[in-house]
Amino acid sequence: MRRLWMGAMALAVAGSVAATAEPMRTLFVQEDKVPEPGALEFGGLFLYQEITDDASHLSEASYTEFGPYARYGLTKDFSLNLAVPFVRSAMANGDNVGIGDLELGADLVGYENAIGYPYVMPYARIALPTGDDAKGLGTGETQARFGVSIGTTVDDDWDFIADLGYVGRSETANSLRLGGAIVYSFSKKFSVHLEGIYDIADDEELEDIGVIMGGMVYRPAEFWMIGLYGGVETGAVDENVVVAAKLARFWE
Repeated sequence: MRRLWMGAMALAVAGSVAATAEPMRTLFVQEDKVPEPGALEFGGLFLYQEITDDASHLSEASYTEFGPYARYGLTKDFSLNLAVPFVRSAMANGDNVGIGDLELGADLVGYENAIGYPYVMPYARIALPTGDDAKGLGTGETQARFGVSIGTTVDDDWDFIADLGYVGRSETANSLRLGGAIVYSFSKKFSVHLEGIYDIADDEELEDIGVIMGGMVYRPAEFWMIGLYGGVETGAVDENVVVAAKLARFWE
């Protein structure tokens, strides 16, 4: 079940309008939301993946992750991110629990129109092999991801995001990652979206990987955000279901 952990990249903390202190609503695709200068955002992501293909020898194998994260705004356009996942891996090699791969990141809103959109946001992520790959808790290699997210808003309610990135890996094949998202806002408090990514390995012997996720995000109070997500991952791994939940607290 090669790269079942791919869903953990959601912690790449992984745009509706102008860059704000709000948390990102999407998981895999990056939005133009960064904390204000000197402001903090704390949150946690719960992620669960399970292989659902009965024909697979890894049928019902699962990966569960709880990932506390923090984002800090250095300027109005630039933030630093940290995610420290805790993982439960129920694979062929048994049921294991421990720390996963620590991830560091940075987001820069390089351009936005005077009204806040369109925007261009370069970003970078690096995942360190702190998780035990023999136990299914990590990848066993350093990974660096660089990309750019481009988005705009139409009719005040529809947000469209395109995300292009490249993933460099120290031990396995590198890949080009294409992503996109459509977000519809019913109000300032509630929105729904559909997002997807497609990971194209530069090794012809490896299959490409795709993930499609739907989500809904609710803000019960001014500085809180709750997100619920669900979807599927297909490709080099056996087809598996992905569900996630996100809770975030931010300060403007």
